[in-house]
Amino acid sequence: MTEATNYITVTYDNDQNVQVPVGSSLAEICTCIPRRYPRPLAAEVNNVLHEMDYKLFSDSTIIWRDYTTAAGFRIYSRSVTFLLMAACKRLYPDCDIDVCHLLENGVFCRLIGNRPFERSMIFSLQEEMKKMVKEDLPINCQVVTKEDAVAFFQSQGKEAKASLISCRKRETLRLYTLEGITEYFFGRMARWTGVLTQFALSPFSDGFVVALPVLKEMGPMAGKFDEDRNLAAALKEYRLFREAIGVETFGKLNKIINAGGLRELGLIDEARQERALHYISDMIAKDFPKVRVVMIAGPSSSGKTTFTKRLCIQFRLLGLQPVSISLDDYFIDREHTPLDEQGNRNYENIEALDIDLFSRHLNGLLKKEQVCIPRYNFLTGKRDEQGFICSLDDDKIIVIEGIHALNKSLTEQIPQDCIRYIYVSALSQMKLDRYSVVSSSDIRLMRRIIRDSQFRGQSAENTLLLWQAVRRGETQNIFPYQGNADFYFDSALVYEISVIKQIIEPLLSEITTDSPAYLEARRLQNLLQYVCAASSDDVLTNSILQEFLGHSFFSY
Repeated sequence: MTEATNYITVTYDNDQNVQVPVGSSLAEICTCIPRRYPRPLAAEVNNVLHEMDYKLFSDSTIIWRDYTTAAGFRIYSRSVTFLLMAACKRLYPDCDIDVCHLLENGVFCRLIGNRPFERSMIFSLQEEMKKMVKEDLPINCQVVTKEDAVAFFQSQGKEAKASLISCRKRETLRLYTLEGITEYFFGRMARWTGVLTQFALSPFSDGFVVALPVLKEMGPMAGKFDEDRNLAAALKEYRLFREAIGVETFGKLNKIINAGGLRELGLIDEARQERALHYISDMIAKDFPKVRVVMIAGPSSSGKTTFTKRLCIQFRLLGLQPVSISLDDYFIDREHTPLDEQGNRNYENIEALDIDLFSRHLNGLLKKEQVCIPRYNFLTGKRDEQGFICSLDDDKIIVIEGIHALNKSLTEQIPQDCIRYIYVSALSQMKLDRYSVVSSSDIRLMRRIIRDSQFRGQSAENTLLLWQAVRRGETQNIFPYQGNADFYFDSALVYEISVIKQIIEPLLSEITTDSPAYLEARRLQNLLQYVCAASSDDVLTNSILQEFLGHSFFSY
């Protein structure tokens, strides 16, 4: 403490200090230092995330969180959703917002209610939201007991939300009010609408996307959202599937688990994926032999390996003999691998591949020539002298998997009419309620934590600390090219988070409060408290989920 006991010292930006009166809020402290842009939405105070009204009473170290950081972006996304809800109430009081899906650079929403949806309403909502930002309205917060919150939402007819809140371990929670709307958002929020300056609404499918600023290392704000028809169709199909089986939210999933219905639900969901595999393989086989090459890509922990093996089985069923090739085998020698900004070898850069050799081999195969496919030795960092000899017989089809498989600069020397592109990811997302969705990246992160722990000797802490670098690589090398896909395959399973829960919770609990990964671990733990745990015994052995659980029918 300083000599004057009515002041405390706050350390920010690693080594900058400021003295402020005891009891100063984060918002007040922010006015005592050079102006920051973007404006902070929250701050980590001694490794605990707090909103801007939080008051400090002792010397503290803080890390500001704005929308360019992962924690800040989640706050920003939730708060813009609340802003959208308030704008909707102003303009269309007989309608409500349904948050359907979190995208990489925005939120896909639908307008539901008695009024028919018209695209002109999107512009009106956007203008009203901008008006409310200029008004800099307060987002008021009230700390209430869990029992009071449950009673409040029951009185609003929101039984599902009340049921989820009753699962909380903590006895209090924060309700937020904006323009007469009181809600709970399962996470921290901005406290004023004036900080929500970056967004744009664009038509998408049967609704619209609220485009948002993205993380600092992932590029500038998206601005206008370019509609991907294949993605829109995939998301709509899955939404209708969940509505048909009655599992749109965790509350409904929990009821099924508690009633002993998980096995049947799992079989239905696995049948959905099997049907999608049939469709993709049938469509490609219909264009065979004109189509001879299948390129498969997707972000980390999407289940690409199991998908590829199951697709190859489908091809064999149709009389085609797949030849599997991994792009990893076309890595250049390690010593020539390009470096990233930190001076580390960047294996996710497309220039880490020998594109010329890959093009020569693929063209050779298409011309019915014999080709020696290389094998990359990850121990030596070089390709082995001996690969495997391959040629393309009349019944063979080439299946290629790798992170750059959708980047057409890799195949620009190949006739495009002989290629089909497939994007694999955990596309669909479970919802906590109408306004709160669990992101695909969180599902993939939990899958990866389990896999890394079981098969790669990595702790949950290490996986969490590396995740932002993984996400940055995906944003640079995978997501920009997903629109090239001819087919989307959704590898998410409606029941998987309930199976993951009992495996991942002990791993997350090992992360101590002084770890830089603690906040992320705590966030995932908070999410999992709303889900009933289920046994993995009923997961089919050929399921994509088994790729991470470790009991797959396929060998890896």
